[in-house]
Amino acid sequence: MLAELGIASGVRAMLISPPDGVLAEAGRLSPRPSFASSIMTAEPADVLAWWPETDALGDAAIAKLRWMLEMANGSAWVLVDPREDVPPATRVEALLGRHSLSVAERRQLGQVTALRVSAIPTGTTDGEPSRAN
Repeated sequence: MLAELGIASGVRAMLISPPDGVLAEAGRLSPRPSFASSIMTAEPADVLAWWPETDALGDAAIAKLRWMLEMANGSAWVLVDPREDVPPATRVEALLGRHSLSVAERRQLGQVTALRVSAIPTGTTDGEPSRAN
């Protein structure tokens, strides 16, 4: 799964709440990705991959995701696994949008929906620069 997300050897990545199978895959990379048990303990990286659960999708957590994207000028994947306690991908997209995060890409990886998220720059709407009249 990590390779399909562009997380390979040589990429500075942070995995947030990953499932066990992903941990095994990450162990084969060099350098190994950093790990965090929650978004609140994660740090900025070139690529973030977050497997949230419903209780982790609050305003503070999504604001932290946006902050990390801005600090690292990186990219993030939010991975929605219907087998876990998480709302449907469309609801997760709506939550992200409320915090000026846009879904730049959507991939289906088996049962998991991967959403590549980017921050909408301040003073823009949906990634387009605002234009003064």
